[in-house]
Amino acid sequence: MNDRTSSSGRDMPWLLEDEWAITRLMKHYCRLLDSGGVDRIAAETFAADGVADYQGHVTTGRQEINDYLVANIPKFDTTAHLVANVWIHWCDGEQAEVTSNTTVWHWWTDEEKKVDGLTNFVQIVKNDDRLVRTDEEGWRIVHRRVNGIASPGSIGDARIRRDLIVEGAGGQ
Repeated sequence: MNDRTSSSGRDMPWLLEDEWAITRLMKHYCRLLDSGGVDRIAAETFAADGVADYQGHVTTGRQEINDYLVANIPKFDTTAHLVANVWIHWCDGEQAEVTSNTTVWHWWTDEEKKVDGLTNFVQIVKNDDRLVRTDEEGWRIVHRRVNGIASPGSIGDARIRRDLIVEGAGGQ
């Protein structure tokens, strides 16, 4: 190992490129959610045989993932997803394991649920992702598990799951 290589012997510029591409994939997922591109998420962020576990609701393959998202996200007039703390636990250039947190603001479409334009509820989730690099599409999600850290509630009324914020001693 020298100044330009990692402990795996890979050239550092490639590692930085992987980190950039993986972080961009996480952001792209959220941007599609917020910009009306829900019907593009499965095709643009998941591997063809990807699995998504949305807090216990498991979908397999791009079509099932797409169907689930298209059926559920339009219940909101607007959403704002802020992904943060993207942490790449390991990456060998072909596969990666990544954790991130997403804070989500939701505004209902249903007039009866709207509250004077205020955010209807906020949720914080932890995303555990396994990724694979494909020749044709670049980095894609093979398995995504989403768990609530702060369950849905109004601002100041969220219940927090501290055990999911940072796992292990020292934030590992």
